[in-house]
Amino acid sequence: MSTTCEGADDIDQRAEATLALLRLRPTDEALEQARKLLKDVRDARQFLWLVKLAEAAARLRPGDSVVAGFYAQGLIETGACLPAIALLDRALRAPGIGASDAGELHGLRGRAYKQIFMDCADHSQAEAAQAIEQAVDSYRVPFENNPANYWHGINLAACLYAARRRKLDPAPDLSPQEVARNVLKVLDTTHAADCGAWWWATKGEAHVALGEWDDAETAIGVYVRDESIPPFNYASTMRQFREVWEIHKDGARGETLMQLLDAALAAREGGVLSVTPDHVRAMRSAGTPSKEQAEKVLGTTNAQTLTWYRCGLDRATSVAAIRHLHGGRFGTGFAVRAGDFGLEPASETLVLTNYHVVNRAGAEDAERPENVEITFEAAEGPARGPYMVSEVLAESPYARLDYSLLKLAGDTSQVPTVPIIDILPRLEPPARVYIIGHPSGDELHIAFQDNRLLDHEGPPAGCPPTPDQCRVHYHAPTSPGNSGSPVFDDTWRVIALHHAGGKYDPQSSQMGMRRLNGKPGRYSANEGLWIASVVEDVKRQAIPSRS
Repeated sequence: MSTTCEGADDIDQRAEATLALLRLRPTDEALEQARKLLKDVRDARQFLWLVKLAEAAARLRPGDSVVAGFYAQGLIETGACLPAIALLDRALRAPGIGASDAGELHGLRGRAYKQIFMDCADHSQAEAAQAIEQAVDSYRVPFENNPANYWHGINLAACLYAARRRKLDPAPDLSPQEVARNVLKVLDTTHAADCGAWWWATKGEAHVALGEWDDAETAIGVYVRDESIPPFNYASTMRQFREVWEIHKDGARGETLMQLLDAALAAREGGVLSVTPDHVRAMRSAGTPSKEQAEKVLGTTNAQTLTWYRCGLDRATSVAAIRHLHGGRFGTGFAVRAGDFGLEPASETLVLTNYHVVNRAGAEDAERPENVEITFEAAEGPARGPYMVSEVLAESPYARLDYSLLKLAGDTSQVPTVPIIDILPRLEPPARVYIIGHPSGDELHIAFQDNRLLDHEGPPAGCPPTPDQCRVHYHAPTSPGNSGSPVFDDTWRVIALHHAGGKYDPQSSQMGMRRLNGKPGRYSANEGLWIASVVEDVKRQAIPSRS
Protein backbone atom coordinates (compact mmCIF):
# COMPACT_ATOMS: atom_id res chain seq x y z
CA MET A 1 0.00 0.00 0.00
CA SER A 2 1.45 3.38 -0.93
CA THR A 3 0.49 6.94 -1.68
CA THR A 4 2.24 9.61 -3.64
CA CYS A 5 3.33 12.54 -1.51
CA GLU A 6 6.10 15.08 -1.51
CA GLY A 7 9.34 14.08 0.17
CA ALA A 8 11.02 16.13 2.85
CA ASP A 9 13.54 17.60 0.39
CA ASP A 10 10.77 18.84 -1.94
CA ILE A 11 8.92 20.50 0.92
CA ASP A 12 12.17 21.99 2.25
CA GLN A 13 12.97 23.58 -1.09
CA ARG A 14 9.50 25.01 -1.68
CA ALA A 15 9.21 26.28 1.89
CA GLU A 16 12.68 27.83 1.86
CA ALA A 17 11.95 29.67 -1.40
CA THR A 18 8.55 30.89 -0.22
CA LEU A 19 9.89 32.05 3.13
CA ALA A 20 12.61 34.02 1.34
CA LEU A 21 9.94 35.68 -0.81
CA LEU A 22 7.92 36.69 2.25
CA ARG A 23 10.98 38.24 3.86
CA LEU A 24 12.55 39.92 0.83
CA ARG A 25 9.58 40.77 -1.39
CA PRO A 26 6.37 40.57 0.71
CA THR A 27 3.90 41.18 -2.12
CA ASP A 28 0.29 40.00 -2.18
CA GLU A 29 1.37 37.38 -4.73
CA ALA A 30 4.07 36.04 -2.39
CA LEU A 31 1.59 35.94 0.47
CA GLU A 32 -0.94 34.03 -1.60
CA GLN A 33 1.78 31.56 -2.61
CA ALA A 34 2.59 30.98 1.07
CA ARG A 35 -1.08 30.63 1.96
CA LYS A 36 -1.49 27.84 -0.63
CA LEU A 37 1.71 26.11 0.46
CA LEU A 38 0.61 25.90 4.10
CA LYS A 39 -1.79 23.04 3.37
CA ASP A 40 0.86 21.03 1.48
CA VAL A 41 3.33 21.52 4.32
CA ARG A 42 0.69 20.48 6.87
CA ASP A 43 -0.36 17.43 4.85
CA ALA A 44 3.29 16.31 4.64
CA ARG A 45 3.58 16.68 8.45
CA GLN A 46 6.45 19.16 8.18
CA PHE A 47 5.29 21.04 11.25
CA LEU A 48 8.42 23.11 11.91
CA TRP A 49 8.12 24.55 8.41
CA LEU A 50 4.39 25.05 9.00
CA VAL A 51 5.11 27.22 12.03
CA LYS A 52 7.83 29.22 10.24
CA LEU A 53 5.74 29.92 7.15
CA ALA A 54 2.55 30.70 9.06
CA GLU A 55 4.46 33.03 11.41
CA ALA A 56 5.86 34.96 8.44
CA ALA A 57 2.46 35.11 6.72
CA ALA A 58 0.66 36.13 9.93
CA ARG A 59 3.01 39.10 10.37
CA LEU A 60 1.97 40.37 6.95
CA ARG A 61 -1.73 39.53 7.27
CA PRO A 62 -2.53 39.27 11.02
CA GLY A 63 -6.29 39.08 10.48
CA ASP A 64 -6.23 36.11 8.08
CA SER A 65 -8.16 33.31 9.82
CA VAL A 66 -6.86 30.62 7.42
CA VAL A 67 -3.25 31.53 8.20
CA ALA A 68 -4.11 31.66 11.92
CA GLY A 69 -5.59 28.17 11.70
CA PHE A 70 -2.52 26.65 10.06
CA TYR A 71 -0.27 28.51 12.50
CA ALA A 72 -2.23 27.09 15.44
CA GLN A 73 -2.11 23.62 13.93
CA GLY A 74 1.66 23.78 13.64
CA LEU A 75 1.95 24.94 17.24
CA ILE A 76 -0.29 22.13 18.50
CA GLU A 77 1.64 19.47 16.60
CA THR A 78 4.95 20.75 18.00
CA GLY A 79 3.66 20.68 21.58
CA ALA A 80 2.85 24.38 22.04
CA CYS A 81 -0.84 24.01 22.85
CA LEU A 82 -1.22 27.06 25.10
CA PRO A 83 0.22 29.55 22.55
CA ALA A 84 -2.04 27.90 19.95
CA ILE A 85 -5.10 28.47 22.13
CA ALA A 86 -4.18 32.12 22.68
CA LEU A 87 -3.78 32.56 18.92
CA LEU A 88 -7.12 30.88 18.20
CA ASP A 89 -8.99 32.88 20.83
CA ARG A 90 -7.65 36.10 19.32
CA ALA A 91 -8.64 34.98 15.81
CA LEU A 92 -12.16 34.09 17.00
CA ARG A 93 -12.60 37.60 18.39
CA ALA A 94 -11.69 39.20 15.06
CA PRO A 95 -14.55 41.28 13.59
CA GLY A 96 -16.33 39.92 10.56
CA ILE A 97 -15.16 36.32 10.84
CA GLY A 98 -17.40 33.96 8.88
CA ALA A 99 -19.25 30.99 10.34
CA SER A 100 -17.19 28.47 8.37
CA ASP A 101 -13.86 29.94 9.45
CA ALA A 102 -15.08 30.23 13.04
CA GLY A 103 -16.07 26.57 12.98
CA GLU A 104 -12.57 25.55 11.85
CA LEU A 105 -10.95 27.64 14.58
CA HIS A 106 -13.29 26.24 17.25
CA GLY A 107 -12.33 22.74 16.10
CA LEU A 108 -8.63 23.49 16.39
CA ARG A 109 -9.23 24.95 19.85
CA GLY A 110 -10.88 21.67 20.79
CA ARG A 111 -7.91 19.76 19.34
CA ALA A 112 -5.49 21.77 21.51
CA TYR A 113 -7.46 21.22 24.70
CA LYS A 114 -7.95 17.55 23.85
CA GLN A 115 -4.18 17.17 23.54
CA ILE A 116 -3.63 18.86 26.90
CA PHE A 117 -6.12 16.42 28.42
CA MET A 118 -4.50 13.37 26.81
CA ASP A 119 -1.04 14.50 27.95
CA CYS A 120 -2.11 14.66 31.62
CA ALA A 121 -0.46 11.87 33.59
CA ASP A 122 -3.09 12.16 36.34
CA HIS A 123 -6.62 12.73 35.05
CA SER A 124 -7.96 13.33 38.56
CA GLN A 125 -6.21 16.71 38.61
CA ALA A 126 -8.19 19.93 38.04
CA GLU A 127 -6.07 20.67 34.95
CA ALA A 128 -7.39 17.56 33.23
CA ALA A 129 -11.02 18.27 34.06
CA GLN A 130 -10.74 21.87 32.85
CA ALA A 131 -9.03 20.83 29.62
CA ILE A 132 -11.64 18.25 28.64
CA GLU A 133 -14.48 20.65 29.50
CA GLN A 134 -12.95 23.23 27.17
CA ALA A 135 -12.44 20.60 24.45
CA VAL A 136 -16.08 19.48 24.71
CA ASP A 137 -17.35 23.08 24.55
CA SER A 138 -15.13 23.87 21.56
CA TYR A 139 -16.46 20.94 19.53
CA ARG A 140 -20.05 21.19 20.76
CA VAL A 141 -20.76 24.78 19.70
CA PRO A 142 -20.08 24.43 15.95
CA PHE A 143 -21.71 20.98 15.77
CA GLU A 144 -24.93 22.09 17.45
CA ASN A 145 -25.00 25.32 15.42
CA ASN A 146 -24.57 23.38 12.19
CA PRO A 147 -24.77 19.56 12.21
CA ALA A 148 -23.02 19.54 8.82
CA ASN A 149 -19.86 20.05 10.90
CA TYR A 150 -19.79 16.32 11.49
CA TRP A 151 -16.04 16.21 12.18
CA HIS A 152 -16.72 18.42 15.21
CA GLY A 153 -19.48 16.01 16.19
CA ILE A 154 -17.32 12.90 16.10
CA ASN A 155 -14.60 14.67 18.08
CA LEU A 156 -17.23 15.69 20.62
CA ALA A 157 -18.27 12.03 20.96
CA ALA A 158 -14.62 10.96 21.30
CA CYS A 159 -13.92 13.53 24.03
CA LEU A 160 -17.01 12.49 25.98
CA TYR A 161 -15.96 8.84 25.68
CA ALA A 162 -12.37 9.52 26.77
CA ALA A 163 -13.55 11.61 29.71
CA ARG A 164 -16.01 9.03 31.02
CA ARG A 165 -13.48 6.29 30.65
CA ARG A 166 -11.44 8.31 33.15
CA LYS A 167 -14.38 8.94 35.52
CA LEU A 168 -15.02 12.52 34.34
CA ASP A 169 -18.31 13.91 33.05
CA PRO A 170 -17.86 17.29 31.31
CA ALA A 171 -21.37 17.30 29.76
CA PRO A 172 -23.91 15.27 31.79
CA ASP A 173 -26.66 16.04 29.28
CA LEU A 174 -24.82 14.28 26.46
CA SER A 175 -23.64 10.74 25.85
CA PRO A 176 -20.99 9.73 23.28
CA GLN A 177 -23.42 7.19 21.83
CA GLU A 178 -26.15 9.80 21.36
CA VAL A 179 -23.73 12.14 19.62
CA ALA A 180 -22.44 9.29 17.42
CA ARG A 181 -25.99 8.45 16.32
CA ASN A 182 -26.57 12.10 15.40
CA VAL A 183 -23.32 12.09 13.41
CA LEU A 184 -24.46 9.00 11.48
CA LYS A 185 -27.75 10.73 10.68
CA VAL A 186 -25.83 13.63 9.17
CA LEU A 187 -23.60 11.26 7.20
CA ASP A 188 -26.65 9.45 5.84
CA THR A 189 -27.89 12.71 4.30
CA THR A 190 -24.62 13.36 2.47
CA HIS A 191 -22.72 11.44 -0.19
CA ALA A 192 -19.29 10.00 0.53
CA ALA A 193 -18.12 10.94 -2.98
CA ASP A 194 -18.80 14.59 -2.20
CA CYS A 195 -17.11 14.54 1.19
CA GLY A 196 -13.82 12.72 0.66
CA ALA A 197 -12.01 10.32 2.93
CA TRP A 198 -13.02 12.13 6.14
CA TRP A 199 -16.59 10.88 5.57
CA TRP A 200 -15.45 7.26 5.86
CA ALA A 201 -13.15 7.95 8.80
CA THR A 202 -15.97 9.69 10.68
CA LYS A 203 -18.38 6.87 9.90
CA GLY A 204 -15.89 4.32 11.19
CA GLU A 205 -15.43 6.26 14.45
CA ALA A 206 -19.18 6.61 14.95
CA HIS A 207 -19.72 2.86 14.58
CA VAL A 208 -16.84 2.21 17.02
CA ALA A 209 -18.61 4.47 19.54
CA LEU A 210 -21.71 2.31 19.19
CA GLY A 211 -19.80 -0.99 19.33
CA GLU A 212 -20.89 -1.83 15.76
CA TRP A 213 -17.66 -3.50 14.74
CA ASP A 214 -18.72 -4.96 11.37
CA ASP A 215 -19.87 -1.57 10.10
CA ALA A 216 -16.81 0.12 11.62
CA GLU A 217 -14.42 -2.25 9.84
CA THR A 218 -16.17 -1.78 6.50
CA ALA A 219 -15.93 2.02 6.74
CA ILE A 220 -12.37 2.00 8.02
CA GLY A 221 -11.36 -0.40 5.25
CA VAL A 222 -12.52 2.06 2.60
CA TYR A 223 -10.65 4.84 4.40
CA VAL A 224 -7.28 3.12 4.83
CA ARG A 225 -7.21 1.89 1.24
CA ASP A 226 -7.71 5.39 -0.16
CA GLU A 227 -4.23 6.23 -1.46
CA SER A 228 -5.05 9.93 -1.86
CA ILE A 229 -5.20 10.55 1.90
CA PRO A 230 -2.31 12.82 2.99
CA PRO A 231 -0.04 11.57 5.80
CA PHE A 232 -1.40 14.26 8.15
CA ASN A 233 -5.02 13.12 7.86
CA TYR A 234 -4.14 9.47 8.13
CA ALA A 235 -1.91 9.86 11.17
CA SER A 236 -4.56 12.02 12.90
CA THR A 237 -7.20 9.34 12.44
CA MET A 238 -4.95 6.57 13.67
CA ARG A 239 -3.98 8.62 16.74
CA GLN A 240 -7.68 9.13 17.50
CA PHE A 241 -8.36 5.38 17.43
CA ARG A 242 -5.30 4.52 19.52
CA GLU A 243 -5.17 7.30 22.11
CA VAL A 244 -8.71 8.66 22.42
CA TRP A 245 -11.00 5.73 21.63
CA GLU A 246 -8.37 3.22 22.85
CA ILE A 247 -9.98 0.50 20.79
CA HIS A 248 -7.22 -1.95 21.74
CA LYS A 249 -8.74 -1.95 25.25
CA ASP A 250 -12.23 -2.84 24.00
CA GLY A 251 -11.81 -6.61 23.85
CA ALA A 252 -10.54 -8.96 21.18
CA ARG A 253 -12.28 -7.23 18.28
CA GLY A 254 -10.77 -3.86 19.15
CA GLU A 255 -7.32 -5.36 19.74
CA THR A 256 -7.22 -7.01 16.33
CA LEU A 257 -8.62 -3.94 14.55
CA MET A 258 -5.91 -1.79 16.16
CA GLN A 259 -3.25 -4.13 14.80
CA LEU A 260 -4.68 -3.77 11.31
CA LEU A 261 -4.78 0.02 11.55
CA ASP A 262 -1.19 0.15 12.79
CA ALA A 263 -0.11 -2.21 10.01
CA ALA A 264 -1.83 -0.10 7.37
CA LEU A 265 -0.20 3.08 8.66
CA ALA A 266 3.25 1.49 8.97
CA ALA A 267 3.17 0.18 5.41
CA ARG A 268 2.04 3.49 3.96
CA GLU A 269 4.59 5.75 2.29
CA GLY A 270 4.84 8.81 4.51
CA GLY A 271 3.12 6.97 7.35
CA VAL A 272 4.07 8.00 10.86
CA LEU A 273 3.73 5.42 13.61
CA SER A 274 5.14 6.14 17.04
CA VAL A 275 4.43 3.40 19.54
CA THR A 276 5.10 3.16 23.24
CA PRO A 277 6.64 0.03 24.74
CA ASP A 278 3.27 -0.65 26.41
CA HIS A 279 1.57 -0.58 23.02
CA VAL A 280 4.15 -2.93 21.51
CA ARG A 281 3.60 -5.40 24.33
CA ALA A 282 -0.20 -5.11 24.05
CA MET A 283 -0.20 -5.68 20.29
CA ARG A 284 2.23 -8.60 20.50
CA SER A 285 0.12 -10.33 23.14
CA ALA A 286 -3.16 -9.71 21.32
CA GLY A 287 -4.81 -12.33 19.19
CA THR A 288 -4.29 -12.44 15.43
CA PRO A 289 -7.04 -10.90 13.26
CA SER A 290 -9.12 -13.35 11.29
CA LYS A 291 -8.57 -13.62 7.55
CA GLU A 292 -12.01 -12.09 6.97
CA GLN A 293 -11.29 -9.10 9.23
CA ALA A 294 -7.84 -8.53 7.70
CA GLU A 295 -9.20 -8.55 4.16
CA LYS A 296 -12.08 -6.25 5.11
CA VAL A 297 -9.70 -3.60 6.44
CA LEU A 298 -6.53 -4.07 4.37
CA GLY A 299 -7.97 -5.62 1.22
CA THR A 300 -7.14 -9.00 -0.27
CA THR A 301 -3.87 -7.84 -1.81
CA ASN A 302 -2.49 -6.24 1.37
CA ALA A 303 -3.43 -8.80 4.01
CA GLN A 304 0.24 -9.88 4.26
CA THR A 305 0.99 -6.40 5.63
CA LEU A 306 -0.16 -7.65 9.04
CA THR A 307 2.52 -10.36 9.19
CA TRP A 308 5.14 -7.78 8.21
CA TYR A 309 3.94 -5.36 10.92
CA ARG A 310 3.96 -8.02 13.64
CA CYS A 311 7.53 -8.91 12.65
CA GLY A 312 8.46 -5.26 13.20
CA LEU A 313 6.93 -5.39 16.69
CA ASP A 314 9.04 -8.47 17.43
CA ARG A 315 12.17 -6.60 16.34
CA ALA A 316 11.29 -3.74 18.71
CA THR A 317 11.79 -6.07 21.69
CA SER A 318 15.49 -6.34 20.73
CA VAL A 319 16.05 -2.57 20.77
CA ALA A 320 17.63 -1.18 23.94
CA ALA A 321 17.51 2.18 25.65
CA ILE A 322 21.01 3.24 26.75
CA ARG A 323 20.53 5.14 30.00
CA HIS A 324 22.73 7.05 32.40
CA LEU A 325 23.09 4.95 35.53
CA HIS A 326 19.88 5.63 37.49
CA GLY A 327 19.09 8.39 35.00
CA GLY A 328 17.45 9.10 31.67
CA ARG A 329 17.85 7.68 28.18
CA PHE A 330 20.50 9.18 25.94
CA GLY A 331 21.11 6.61 23.23
CA THR A 332 19.96 3.39 21.58
CA GLY A 333 21.45 -0.05 21.07
CA PHE A 334 20.23 -3.43 19.88
CA ALA A 335 20.74 -7.05 20.82
CA VAL A 336 22.86 -9.17 18.49
CA ARG A 337 24.06 -12.76 18.47
CA ALA A 338 27.77 -13.18 19.30
CA GLY A 339 28.19 -15.85 16.64
CA ASP A 340 27.17 -13.37 13.93
CA PHE A 341 30.32 -11.40 14.83
CA GLY A 342 32.64 -14.42 14.97
CA LEU A 343 32.64 -14.55 18.79
CA GLU A 344 32.13 -17.39 21.26
CA PRO A 345 29.94 -18.58 22.83
CA ALA A 346 27.99 -18.12 19.60
CA SER A 347 24.58 -18.01 21.30
CA GLU A 348 25.48 -15.23 23.73
CA THR A 349 23.45 -12.00 23.48
CA LEU A 350 25.51 -8.81 23.07
CA VAL A 351 24.50 -5.18 22.49
CA LEU A 352 25.73 -3.02 19.61
CA THR A 353 25.67 0.76 19.91
CA ASN A 354 27.75 3.75 18.79
CA TYR A 355 31.23 4.54 20.04
CA HIS A 356 30.09 8.12 20.64
CA VAL A 357 27.38 6.76 22.98
CA VAL A 358 29.51 4.32 25.05
CA ASN A 359 33.22 3.49 24.89
CA ARG A 360 35.94 2.24 27.23
CA ALA A 361 37.56 5.64 27.83
CA GLY A 362 34.47 7.83 27.71
CA ALA A 363 36.04 9.62 24.72
CA GLU A 364 34.16 11.94 22.34
CA ASP A 365 31.61 12.90 25.04
CA ALA A 366 30.49 9.28 25.43
CA GLU A 367 29.78 7.51 28.71
CA ARG A 368 32.05 4.88 30.17
CA PRO A 369 30.46 1.41 30.35
CA GLU A 370 30.36 1.40 34.17
CA ASN A 371 28.15 4.52 34.08
CA VAL A 372 25.33 3.14 31.96
CA GLU A 373 22.49 0.66 32.23
CA ILE A 374 20.62 -0.98 29.40
CA THR A 375 16.89 -1.68 29.24
CA PHE A 376 14.84 -3.46 26.57
CA GLU A 377 11.68 -1.50 27.24
CA ALA A 378 9.39 -3.33 24.82
CA ALA A 379 10.41 -6.79 26.06
CA GLU A 380 8.43 -8.89 28.52
CA GLY A 381 9.44 -10.03 32.01
CA PRO A 382 13.08 -10.46 33.06
CA ALA A 383 14.30 -9.81 29.51
CA ARG A 384 13.57 -6.10 30.02
CA GLY A 385 16.48 -5.64 32.42
CA PRO A 386 18.02 -3.31 33.38
CA TYR A 387 21.47 -4.74 32.64
CA MET A 388 24.90 -3.44 33.52
CA VAL A 389 27.79 -3.62 31.04
CA SER A 390 30.50 -6.03 32.09
CA GLU A 391 32.91 -5.43 29.19
CA VAL A 392 33.42 -3.65 25.89
CA LEU A 393 34.44 -6.49 23.57
CA ALA A 394 35.32 -4.35 20.54
CA GLU A 395 35.06 -0.71 19.51
CA SER A 396 35.91 1.68 16.68
CA PRO A 397 36.04 5.50 16.93
CA TYR A 398 33.53 7.88 15.36
CA ALA A 399 35.77 8.72 12.41
CA ARG A 400 35.93 5.06 11.39
CA LEU A 401 33.02 2.73 12.18
CA ASP A 402 31.62 4.39 15.32
CA TYR A 403 30.59 1.23 17.19
CA SER A 404 30.94 -0.41 20.59
CA LEU A 405 30.06 -4.05 21.12
CA LEU A 406 28.98 -4.59 24.72
CA LYS A 407 28.89 -7.70 26.88
CA LEU A 408 26.13 -7.52 29.49
CA ALA A 409 26.24 -8.70 33.09
CA GLY A 410 23.66 -11.26 34.15
CA ASP A 411 21.46 -13.72 32.30
CA THR A 412 20.64 -12.45 28.80
CA SER A 413 19.35 -15.73 27.42
CA GLN A 414 15.77 -14.42 27.23
CA VAL A 415 16.68 -11.29 25.26
CA PRO A 416 15.78 -11.78 21.57
CA THR A 417 18.43 -10.82 19.01
CA VAL A 418 17.98 -9.24 15.60
CA PRO A 419 18.94 -11.00 12.36
CA ILE A 420 21.62 -9.24 10.34
CA ILE A 421 22.29 -9.44 6.60
CA ASP A 422 25.42 -8.56 4.63
CA ILE A 423 23.55 -7.73 1.43
CA LEU A 424 22.45 -4.13 0.88
CA PRO A 425 19.20 -3.37 -0.97
CA ARG A 426 19.27 -2.27 -4.58
CA LEU A 427 19.02 1.47 -5.15
CA GLU A 428 16.61 1.09 -8.07
CA PRO A 429 13.73 0.93 -7.59
CA PRO A 430 14.13 2.97 -4.38
CA ALA A 431 14.01 0.75 -1.30
CA ARG A 432 12.64 1.66 2.12
CA VAL A 433 14.47 1.35 5.43
CA TYR A 434 13.17 1.38 9.00
CA ILE A 435 14.73 2.65 12.21
CA ILE A 436 13.68 1.69 15.73
CA GLY A 437 15.15 3.75 18.53
CA HIS A 438 14.73 6.34 21.26
CA PRO A 439 14.85 9.78 19.56
CA SER A 440 15.78 12.63 21.90
CA GLY A 441 15.82 10.17 24.80
CA ASP A 442 12.09 9.60 24.30
CA GLU A 443 10.04 6.41 24.35
CA LEU A 444 10.41 3.80 21.65
CA HIS A 445 9.81 5.07 18.14
CA ILE A 446 9.57 3.17 14.87
CA ALA A 447 10.40 5.52 11.99
CA PHE A 448 8.22 5.09 8.89
CA GLN A 449 8.09 8.68 7.62
CA ASP A 450 9.95 9.55 4.39
CA ASN A 451 12.21 6.55 4.98
CA ARG A 452 13.90 6.06 1.61
CA LEU A 453 17.27 4.48 0.96
CA LEU A 454 19.30 7.14 -0.87
CA ASP A 455 22.70 5.59 -1.61
CA HIS A 456 25.36 3.25 -0.23
CA GLU A 457 29.01 2.39 -0.77
CA GLY A 458 28.50 -1.35 -0.78
CA PRO A 459 28.77 -3.72 -3.75
CA PRO A 460 28.34 -3.93 -6.61
CA ALA A 461 28.78 -0.26 -7.58
CA GLY A 462 29.86 1.44 -4.33
CA CYS A 463 33.17 3.30 -4.11
CA PRO A 464 34.05 3.72 -0.41
CA PRO A 465 37.11 5.93 0.26
CA THR A 466 38.24 3.31 2.77
CA PRO A 467 37.48 -0.27 1.63
CA ASP A 468 36.56 -1.56 5.08
CA GLN A 469 34.29 1.42 5.91
CA CYS A 470 31.11 1.33 3.85
CA ARG A 471 28.44 3.93 4.59
CA VAL A 472 24.70 3.89 3.92
CA HIS A 473 22.58 7.03 3.38
CA TYR A 474 18.81 7.21 3.86
CA HIS A 475 15.93 9.48 4.76
CA ALA A 476 14.24 8.85 8.11
CA PRO A 477 13.21 11.11 11.00
CA THR A 478 15.96 10.85 13.61
CA SER A 479 17.42 12.90 16.45
CA PRO A 480 20.38 12.52 18.85
CA GLY A 481 18.80 9.75 20.94
CA ASN A 482 18.64 7.57 17.81
CA SER A 483 22.42 7.14 17.89
CA GLY A 484 23.07 3.40 17.90
CA SER A 485 19.73 2.44 16.37
CA PRO A 486 19.40 -0.52 14.01
CA VAL A 487 18.59 0.25 10.38
CA PHE A 488 16.37 -2.49 8.93
CA ASP A 489 15.58 -3.44 5.36
CA ASP A 490 12.00 -4.16 4.30
CA THR A 491 12.23 -7.72 5.64
CA TRP A 492 13.26 -6.50 9.11
CA ARG A 493 16.90 -7.59 8.86
CA VAL A 494 19.60 -5.18 10.06
CA ILE A 495 21.67 -3.66 7.27
CA ALA A 496 23.36 -0.78 9.13
CA LEU A 497 24.14 0.89 12.44
CA HIS A 498 22.75 4.44 12.51
CA HIS A 499 25.23 7.02 13.70
CA ALA A 500 24.73 10.48 12.17
CA GLY A 501 22.47 12.82 10.23
CA GLY A 502 22.62 16.20 8.57
CA LYS A 503 19.98 18.65 7.41
CA TYR A 504 20.84 20.46 4.19
CA ASP A 505 20.62 24.26 4.24
CA PRO A 506 20.85 25.87 0.78
CA GLN A 507 22.35 28.99 2.36
CA SER A 508 25.31 27.09 3.83
CA SER A 509 27.50 24.67 1.91
CA GLN A 510 28.71 23.25 5.22
CA MET A 511 25.37 21.76 6.16
CA GLY A 512 23.92 18.38 5.30
CA MET A 513 25.79 15.18 4.43
CA ARG A 514 28.35 14.95 1.63
CA ARG A 515 27.05 12.66 -1.11
CA LEU A 516 28.57 9.20 -1.43
CA ASN A 517 30.54 7.52 -4.20
CA GLY A 518 32.30 10.67 -5.38
CA LYS A 519 29.07 12.45 -6.31
CA PRO A 520 29.28 16.24 -5.95
CA GLY A 521 27.32 18.30 -3.43
CA ARG A 522 25.51 17.77 -0.17
CA TYR A 523 21.97 16.82 0.80
CA SER A 524 19.71 16.08 3.76
CA ALA A 525 20.46 12.52 4.82
CA ASN A 526 21.06 10.16 7.67
CA GLU A 527 24.15 7.98 7.73
CA GLY A 528 24.68 4.46 8.97
CA LEU A 529 27.65 2.08 8.86
CA TRP A 530 27.12 -1.11 6.89
CA ILE A 531 26.70 -3.93 9.36
CA ALA A 532 29.07 -6.14 7.31
CA SER A 533 31.85 -3.57 7.84
CA VAL A 534 31.24 -3.69 11.60
CA VAL A 535 31.24 -7.50 11.64
CA GLU A 536 34.57 -7.71 9.80
CA ASP A 537 36.15 -5.15 12.12
CA VAL A 538 35.03 -7.09 15.20
CA LYS A 539 36.52 -10.26 13.75
CA ARG A 540 39.85 -8.53 13.11
CA GLN A 541 39.97 -7.30 16.70
CA ALA A 542 39.16 -10.79 17.99
CA ILE A 543 41.99 -12.53 16.13
CA PRO A 544 44.81 -11.73 18.62
CA SER A 545 42.78 -12.99 21.57
CA ARG A 546 42.36 -16.42 19.95
CA SER A 547 46.08 -17.20 19.79
